Amino acid sequence: PISAWEKLSSSLRSLSFIECPAKQMKVPSELLDAIKALHIRASLGRSVENPMAQGLSGVWLNKFHSLNSLSVQDVDVNASSLSFIISDMVELRDIAFSNTNLSGPLPAKWPSLLNLETLQISGNELHGEIHASISHLLHLTSLVLSSSNLSGTIPANLGNLSSLQTLILSSNHLTGTVPPSFRNLSSLRYLDLSENHLHGSIPPFLAHLPSLRYVDLSRNRFSGAIPFNESFLTSLNTFKVRGNTQLCFNTSSTSS
Repeated sequence: PISAWEKLSSSLRSLSFIECPAKQMKVPSELLDAIKALHIRASLGRSVENPMAQGLSGVWLNKFHSLNSLSVQDVDVNASSLSFIISDMVELRDIAFSNTNLSGPLPAKWPSLLNLETLQISGNELHGEIHASISHLLHLTSLVLSSSNLSGTIPANLGNLSSLQTLILSSNHLTGTVPPSFRNLSSLRYLDLSENHLHGSIPPFLAHLPSLRYVDLSRNRFSGAIPFNESFLTSLNTFKVRGNTQLCFNTSSTSS
């Protein structure tokens, strides 16, 4: 009941719905102002556990304008775009939408989210490209845009994100080559560009990224000799290049 929500307004800061098939309820404006973290998993809309429900409304999510952290997982979201949902959330630090069937394009501009630290969008039905303006999010440490139907090339200036530790762009329709600016990602530990349509040679400068421990370039169209020696390969925890039929190893620098 609304009276119960009102009593929480002075103290509640984090709100989670986990496998909760309730309908989206009216939340008092005082509580909307107070909540800093909202986490929803398989709740408040159509999900595997609740297949007959309507989708989770983007209008309802948009009302939580004071959030630092927003995470939505395993529930269909009805919204024209991510931009509409987060348009008034100027304090966001962390965004995650996973398996939500979110549609529309990625934001073309991020003027109010310059302090964003994690952006994770996976398992959705977006369309369009990754805009170059994403490189303005200089505080990003994790950028995950996987399995979301994205196309176009990887922005040439993505290497401006010098704080980036995790970069996952897998299972999209991305074309082109790995941007030379990636040589500036000195904090990068985890790189996954698998299952796209990337081509050209694998850039040798990846071997000079001091923090890199995971590399997955599988199922693309890379060609030529893999430019890494055995010393670099053994410094990695994981290295995947399967499904690139035009790749080969230089046996003079890498043993069998």
